[in-house]
Amino acid sequence: MVVAVLACMAATGIVIAGCGAASVVVATTAETAQTALYGMMVEQFEKEYGVEVETVTYGSSKEVLEAGAQGKVDALLVSNKAALDEWMKQEYALSSNDVFYSEFLVVGPEADPAQVTGLDCPAKSCKKIGMAGQPFVARGDGSDLDAKVKGYWVKNGLDPTGKPWYTPDGGDMLTTLQLAGEQQGYTVCDTSSWLENKEDIPLSDMQVVCTMLMNQYTLVVLDPGKFPETEMNTGGAQKLAEFMVSESGQEMIGAYKEAGEVIYHPNATQQAEEEQPMNM
Repeated sequence: MVVAVLACMAATGIVIAGCGAASVVVATTAETAQTALYGMMVEQFEKEYGVEVETVTYGSSKEVLEAGAQGKVDALLVSNKAALDEWMKQEYALSSNDVFYSEFLVVGPEADPAQVTGLDCPAKSCKKIGMAGQPFVARGDGSDLDAKVKGYWVKNGLDPTGKPWYTPDGGDMLTTLQLAGEQQGYTVCDTSSWLENKEDIPLSDMQVVCTMLMNQYTLVVLDPGKFPETEMNTGGAQKLAEFMVSESGQEMIGAYKEAGEVIYHPNATQQAEEEQPMNM
């Protein structure tokens, strides 16, 4: 069954899908939940496994992880690797599997006054942009992408806060791209937003592939032993993990394209299958 959107709101997030007792409850960001790929995978999983998915959305992966720490859901799909690695130390997870990754892009004016085209590190690019005093527009909204970009500035040792060339826009990705285009400045964006809007944005892709631009998505199944007073659908969550790392699930991810290009690259690990049985 395709995930349906209900007119019900949770205090800490937006609830998507029918709230049946047999549902597996997944927390992820609103941006992830709204992607066509996520909807396709949920639909296929429900069809193959007969388990309904209820999705609760949050503004960032940090908020998703907070929901997990409180045992509010059965599984998490997160895309903030640094925050996840820190969260995993608290041992709330029964299993964790990398599932796929997307890539961020550094975009800027075609003339490239900061001379960052082809640099192999976005932190180096940001530093050159700042040292040249060229406009840089950041989302500034606390999203996963915003957290990633803040990490670039920390790595290069240059604090852009309050600088006249730095604009923390605070808007969504399209607003940020449009403002960067108007200023003939630089920004960092996700591949999907760029492909969808690049014809209307007077900027160019500046960056070669770099692991620092990699946006890893990881599926975490919560450990019910950590939440003994909460009824959890751990079996359903494990089935979802099984599906996402399966050959068919990975093929579905790799086959998905936008504007003729692969957006999400399958790279599943088998940790959950090796460490935990999937038939709990």
